[in-house]
Amino acid sequence: MSISRSKVFWGSVFIASSVLTAEVAMQQPVDVAAARITTGQLHVQSSINTYIAQQGFQTPAITKELHKFEIFPYKTSDGLPNGIVFHQTDDKDSYLAREGADYEINYGWQTAFVHTFIDDKTILNIHDTDYGCWGAGPKANARFVQFELVTAKNRTAFAKSINNAAWYTAYLAKYYGIPLTLARYNYGLGGLWTHADVSHYLGGTDHTDPDGYLKKWHYSLNEFLDLVKIYANDPSMPAPRGPLQGKKVAADEYVTVTHTGYPVYSNFGWKIKQPISNLYQNTYHVTGLYHHKNGSTYLSLYDQNGAWQGYINANGVAKAPGTQGAWMKASEYATFTQADQPIYRDFSGQASGSTTAEVGQTFKVAGQYHTFAGVRYLSVYRQNGQWLGYVKPESVSVAKGAQGAWQKKNGYLNLTSKNYTIWSSFDFKRGTSTGKYAALTVTGMYHHANGSVYYSVTDAKGKWIGYVNANAGTVVTSAQGAKISADRYVTVTHTGYSVYSGFDWHVKQPISNLYDKTYHVTGEYHHLNGGTYLSLYDATGAWQGYINANGVSNAAGPQGVWLKADKYVTLTQNNQPLYQGWTGQPATTTNSEYGNTFKATGEYHAFDGSLYLSLYRQNGQWLGYVKPDAVTVSNNPQGPWQAQGGFLQGVSPNYTIWSSFSFAHGISSKGHASLKINGMYHHVNGAVYYSVYTTSGKWLGYLNAKAGTLTVSGGQLQTSHLTPAQQSFLSQVTAAVVPVADKNNLYASVMAAQAIEETGWGTSALSQQADNYFGIKAGSGWTGATTTVTSPEVVDGQTVQLPGTFRKYNSLTDSATDYAAKIRTGDTYQGTWRENAQNGLTAVNGLGSWATNPAYGTALKNLITKYNLTALDYE
Repeated sequence: MSISRSKVFWGSVFIASSVLTAEVAMQQPVDVAAARITTGQLHVQSSINTYIAQQGFQTPAITKELHKFEIFPYKTSDGLPNGIVFHQTDDKDSYLAREGADYEINYGWQTAFVHTFIDDKTILNIHDTDYGCWGAGPKANARFVQFELVTAKNRTAFAKSINNAAWYTAYLAKYYGIPLTLARYNYGLGGLWTHADVSHYLGGTDHTDPDGYLKKWHYSLNEFLDLVKIYANDPSMPAPRGPLQGKKVAADEYVTVTHTGYPVYSNFGWKIKQPISNLYQNTYHVTGLYHHKNGSTYLSLYDQNGAWQGYINANGVAKAPGTQGAWMKASEYATFTQADQPIYRDFSGQASGSTTAEVGQTFKVAGQYHTFAGVRYLSVYRQNGQWLGYVKPESVSVAKGAQGAWQKKNGYLNLTSKNYTIWSSFDFKRGTSTGKYAALTVTGMYHHANGSVYYSVTDAKGKWIGYVNANAGTVVTSAQGAKISADRYVTVTHTGYSVYSGFDWHVKQPISNLYDKTYHVTGEYHHLNGGTYLSLYDATGAWQGYINANGVSNAAGPQGVWLKADKYVTLTQNNQPLYQGWTGQPATTTNSEYGNTFKATGEYHAFDGSLYLSLYRQNGQWLGYVKPDAVTVSNNPQGPWQAQGGFLQGVSPNYTIWSSFSFAHGISSKGHASLKINGMYHHVNGAVYYSVYTTSGKWLGYLNAKAGTLTVSGGQLQTSHLTPAQQSFLSQVTAAVVPVADKNNLYASVMAAQAIEETGWGTSALSQQADNYFGIKAGSGWTGATTTVTSPEVVDGQTVQLPGTFRKYNSLTDSATDYAAKIRTGDTYQGTWRENAQNGLTAVNGLGSWATNPAYGTALKNLITKYNLTALDYE
């Protein structure tokens, strides 16, 4: 088929589309008197036309079998077609109009469809010509009726079919008032088009039919036009159909536009005249109406000035009983804000009363009228349903809510009742009790339709709280408040509040000084600005200042409030108390859980300055409270590194050596029967993980301790006689020096012994003030931070206290790292290097002049031996 589909939808489609091939309107054939021509009527020389006249071929009636492929209007000024497109099927195997039509009927229409198929015996109309089709591109589809001429078997069949097509073209031209001019010879202007003309002048398609087909039969468009004109003058042709909208029906009524879903048209070609929003809820005079073929009725609207507004579908309006317009539902509230404004009870224009007695009150607006004159009236009701009358909007303040309009009101509300709710909105669903406040700032008021007055109130900082019934207190103009005695504990939990020295709002100290700490409240003030202020004291009895109660959380006791934490805690001290209540008596000690890691989900900052961590096992079981000096805190679930040396023997091949404690990546333990251990972690999941290396010193990752058997060269550290403080210090030292010693090929036992000896188990001023654990002085080449302390020196055999300038570090690890760099620089201390000393005891001899005390080396060796520090020097 020589058909090109280009589907388009025009503006507001006023007919519901039906895409139902089975839905078909079978009609009787159009019974037009059979037409024939004579040779004397011909004006253009044509052998085919002469043959038609000589044979006296008659035209058949139009067979109407109308399918609703898809209904859309023409995009023309009157909604009717203004041209005819001549197609040719170009199907060499099909000679029947019935076959061409059936193709489109049986879903071919989804690609393209025309109005009519014509052969030598039949004019088969399958789609209503009052509506467009998809046959020749979007521009043609929007304007033209289109038919297909079916291929003819022979010259006679061609003559009959072209005769039928000419008669049908004349019929359409007469019916729709289409001019009988060829677009091809009028620069794309005319009533008769071929598909080729559309391609040339309008585009949207590239077909050239029926030019080739006509040429085959030595036939021209001028010959065809000659036939068409002859038939067009035949008196048997029907009268013009008239407009789709039908004749105007006179009317004299008023309507109000009540729907926004119907366009306003300037003509029945569906051109939009203006937005429907211009007319919505306004009342107009209807002077005429049209019953359109599409089944809808359209009204012609005029405003009060006689200006025509356009055509609108009758479904878009409500009929009014008069010029007042139609009643329209409303859901608003009106507050009478002006006195001496009229109240009406009908539309006569005569007032029945005034607003004076009701000024300040709010009423329900249940309906409204927008009159033809442009005046709006609100129908108002009392809360009990009693109708008050009609008022004009300009005499009231209209609000969406039952509270009515905001009205000016300023001052402080001194609350005299604790039993009212301060509502967050006028739906009265959520709110807070007035019992939380002594006074509030009033910023406005509402006269609710329920008869009550509500104040809009804020707190001291101007933060809006809600609406409270005016009966809850008395409005005053000055802020006052007496001290109310109190005896409770609070924890400062917010940083957004200031700490004041008085109610002149001078800041006493930064809130950061008090944040997360617990204080004793001895009194409070309910300020008329709406804020409650607490007077805070610390454990020494020192007054801290006044703070807004919103900046604290009330505690059950001097322990303070629970504060959220997200930490991991490893118990690294024995004999430390583990609490399960706040009586001051421990439930047990840390001994049974020593070395294990737990989750700290919360903490308490007690009034006495103590910090308590709330510990949980991996399975969620609560362990109790501990103080930080009994633990080592970290942000990781594996806890801190702990000293552990030796080898893991007989390693199972079924474990993973993890690259990190995210447990996302790792390697198999297969092929690593023996691994070197340099530290361990007690994970919160209950497992112990060793940090493992190949025997050649390459780090592999973290391996579950259950993967093999631990063997330690040199045994274990001997710490049973150490105090908890000494155990903690040794744990910290070994955690720092072991990896540093291993990296620099030194003996960790020597470094640990020196740290103990130099600092007196971490008690020296140098270690506490400067993190200097090896007594390294600054010297002229040192460019870092320094500190000056007095330390013991041996001079002429006597121990004396001398001041000295020492290097200052940021951490124990930094101190150990700098120590290793000093030992490995030059050859002064090369005797301490592992490659030059058989073990740690031998390495001590290489320290030489490190200290002025001649007994320094002996002291180090005694420490190494007594605590078996050589356990740190695994191979």
